[in-house]
Amino acid sequence: MIVGRDRQAFVPGCRAGVMATVLLTAFAQSATAQVGIGVEVTQRAPSPIVVTATVGGDEPVVAYDWSTLPTVERCRAASCTYDEPLSACRSVRAEVTTLRGDVASAERFACVDDERGAPPRARIELAASADGRQVRVVGVAGDEPVAWSRLWIDSESAITDDTWTTLPEDDGCHAVDAVVADRSGRIGVTRKQICANDAPRAWVGVDRLCPPIGTPQTFCVEVDHPLGLDVETSSTSDVAIGCATPNAPGGLAREVFAGVDERGARVFASVLRCGAGASPRLFFASLPEGRGGASGAELTLEPELYGGTPPFEVELEGVELLRVRDADTSPKLDVRLPTVAEAIVAVRIVLEDAEGLTAEATTNVSVSSSGVTPVSEGAGCRAAPGEAGGAWLLLALLVLVRRRS
Repeated sequence: MIVGRDRQAFVPGCRAGVMATVLLTAFAQSATAQVGIGVEVTQRAPSPIVVTATVGGDEPVVAYDWSTLPTVERCRAASCTYDEPLSACRSVRAEVTTLRGDVASAERFACVDDERGAPPRARIELAASADGRQVRVVGVAGDEPVAWSRLWIDSESAITDDTWTTLPEDDGCHAVDAVVADRSGRIGVTRKQICANDAPRAWVGVDRLCPPIGTPQTFCVEVDHPLGLDVETSSTSDVAIGCATPNAPGGLAREVFAGVDERGARVFASVLRCGAGASPRLFFASLPEGRGGASGAELTLEPELYGGTPPFEVELEGVELLRVRDADTSPKLDVRLPTVAEAIVAVRIVLEDAEGLTAEATTNVSVSSSGVTPVSEGAGCRAAPGEAGGAWLLLALLVLVRRRS
């Protein structure tokens, strides 16, 4: 049985067991504090990871804050530890406040390899435009090319490519998550919160990143407000303030907290969690776009798989599944299209591998009485600007010439 679906439709040998400490210094905007992050990690997954903020200058530090660490309680010490069960690169960010009130920060990746190589990295890029603030995910390859990516903003559906997307322009606080994966299922993860100065704040943490599938996994929500105002849970929130302990899913799941303060300013915070199989990798899939056929016809869908251990179980929604071929290697799905005159049908596939990991993918399939793929508005070739007007002008001239003759 397939369980734990995604709620929102991510040199071998000689280095094993070696503790490596890497220090990266990132210069902040403060004149008195320069912040760096040191990382201690066993090179192979699973691994405990120790991150330490180092501060240059003579000004005493009065507060530390690690806003992106995957821990159940927000770490506010100079040094923090979490366990990484996967071959992954995660962005970690430290913010320090000095006695004078200066705030400085640094950000870097904490990465753990597996026996096959190094994982990719996910970067969240921000830019200003005439339409407002823009955001996108960019994947940086490890030892394999990036094959799969997702970007989430607040409670919206995932964005599946690297196109620029507009962020909300308001007085709130917004949660952005990015995940990329290579063909083996190694991942890169980055989290950001983009907030107005006086916006309410929230944070979601998890006690274990990817425990065994089906075992308890606790996540907690905490809220704060720079103006001391009350923050309430919105009706659209996945989770409430406090803690909950669901079971670890078979696939990647994103939990989103949505809240609002007394002024109506919104706040979003999120966490990505998962369940683990025997390998330190996850399982992802995608379906090809642009497929279609005649009403009631048979069609073969071939999902692309990234990670996963065969054989695979398959569930399909939107079209009738006739048979599954090559389930022990790379599944091919023979389906029957609905008997309708013309439609665009949403198709969803859920696969489960031999370790219990699940992957989900969606696509749109076109159905028509003739078997010709319908062209949606905006698709295909368009006349260049002015071409349509030119055609009408030519027609009008011909009519005028005929009338005069």
